[in-house]
Amino acid sequence: MKRTLKKITAIGVSLGVLISMAACGTGSDQSQAPEPDSSASAVTESAAPQESAAPQEAVTLVFAAMDCFGTFERQLPQEEWTITKLIRRFEEENPGVTIELQVPADATTAHTTFRTAAMSGTAPDVANLWSGMNILAFQDALLNLTDLIPPEDMQLFENANACREGLQPDGDIYAYPFMSKNSGFYLYNKAIIKEAGLDFEASPPRTLEELYAACDAILAAGYTPIYEDAKDNQLFFYGVGLWWQQAQDVDKIIAAGLGEAKFAEDDALLQAFETYRGLYEKGYVNEDVASSQDKYSEFYNGKAAIVPGGTWSVTSGVEALGEEFGIMHFPDINENARVKDTAMGGIGETLCIPNTTQNPELAVKLCSFLNNRESSLEILKVMGGIPLRNDISIEDLGWDGDPIMEKIYTWGQKELFPFPPSVAGNTAIGVFNSMTVKVLTGEMTPQEIATLADEAVAVG
Repeated sequence: MKRTLKKITAIGVSLGVLISMAACGTGSDQSQAPEPDSSASAVTESAAPQESAAPQEAVTLVFAAMDCFGTFERQLPQEEWTITKLIRRFEEENPGVTIELQVPADATTAHTTFRTAAMSGTAPDVANLWSGMNILAFQDALLNLTDLIPPEDMQLFENANACREGLQPDGDIYAYPFMSKNSGFYLYNKAIIKEAGLDFEASPPRTLEELYAACDAILAAGYTPIYEDAKDNQLFFYGVGLWWQQAQDVDKIIAAGLGEAKFAEDDALLQAFETYRGLYEKGYVNEDVASSQDKYSEFYNGKAAIVPGGTWSVTSGVEALGEEFGIMHFPDINENARVKDTAMGGIGETLCIPNTTQNPELAVKLCSFLNNRESSLEILKVMGGIPLRNDISIEDLGWDGDPIMEKIYTWGQKELFPFPPSVAGNTAIGVFNSMTVKVLTGEMTPQEIATLADEAVAVG
């Protein structure tokens, strides 16, 4: 396991940035900078050399890179960032082309700024923005890419609903997926699970009844079954978010986020919140959840059996618990779940092109280049996550033989429900996330928090 950890980066740094910047309050558990990966570099260096393109008339593309660099890279000069090196390689392969790299000062307002600039014709030619309704809410300002994408790139759009109109699998394409996929799930301590007479490796709980039975056994063994804190709220984000989408059509959630329907009238959402609150009422969640600030410490110190987390938590989890560290999906909401045995996650980052660009084909070419196999391996080395491409193997990533990473890779090939802000929008999710602990502890009802979300959306 330690061998593999030296080959991978801090998993899901990009997702941690996505969630925290999206006003969702999930200050994710981050790891330190990765060690250099000679094997991944070798893949790039050994790739077949490409012939230089014929010189063309000088042209400059502006690329706004919001989340394209790892946390540790911010400490380096910009010319040493991986994304900068890739841009320079693109320039070498396309003589006469210059890429002007912009780094938005505020990721939270980057989307509004982009939309305003697109309408005035001053938007960057390519922009790294979040996925789903974060961009589709202003798709009228985006270039429709459906007929511009090279055939060899179409594999990137398998299960990439977060880049398609209406979040539908056959919707028109308005963005390239970018960097990686990530997902949320439960982390667990195998030693505690075994002490409770359970075996989550062989038989993880897949229904709520099975989860309740497991939590009862963990309580009887003297441990807190599930630990959560008021800072990350990942039990809400990845539990309620999953259960909600398992029981509700995406278009109805989108409509509520746009103010065309009511969250307070969404029985699937209200039931998901009731299930969430039930975990606390049954004594399965730590009693001090409203004041707790660091669930990971409690988990790593052996006080809790399970914590909600995700791909970005794996490196530190293995470092803390070694072979006793395990992962599993949240249980399904019921037997009628639209997609079973899956997770919340998928594409968080995209590359968008405004419909005002003067160089649409070249902009698409840059998006394609940043998503090709060689570039993807370089980005994964720094940013981590699950490959978007289906031609990047376990062996390419150095994950072969590692049961945790093999499981994550396999999960990443399945359909994942998109992150809540990608579906419902940040206004509603911001309300849910800021007050969800009150629902968990019974200070607020699901109906009350849903009504507050409706009011926030109405105000805009």
